[in-house]
Amino acid sequence: MGLLKVNANNRHTILERKHQFEVLRMERGYEKQMAVLRRKTEEAARRLRDALQRQKEAGEQRKGQQQKGKEGMAAWIKVFIF
Repeated sequence: MGLLKVNANNRHTILERKHQFEVLRMERGYEKQMAVLRRKTEEAARRLRDALQRQKEAGEQRKGQQQKGKEGMAAWIKVFIF
């Protein structure tokens, strides 16, 4: 009976170790997945900031060109009328 008790304890210890290893493996996988998600989120935020900056610059450039166009048109009208 003593041998059966030792085998039962060994099985229990082995199962416990397997369980601990499985939990550790899952935790590592989760941490890796979170790191990838964090990196992708940061990259997406950077791309969005860059796109918004380019959009702002393009709008300012168009506004400047429109202003020049208005001034040029006013000068042309003055020359044409006078």
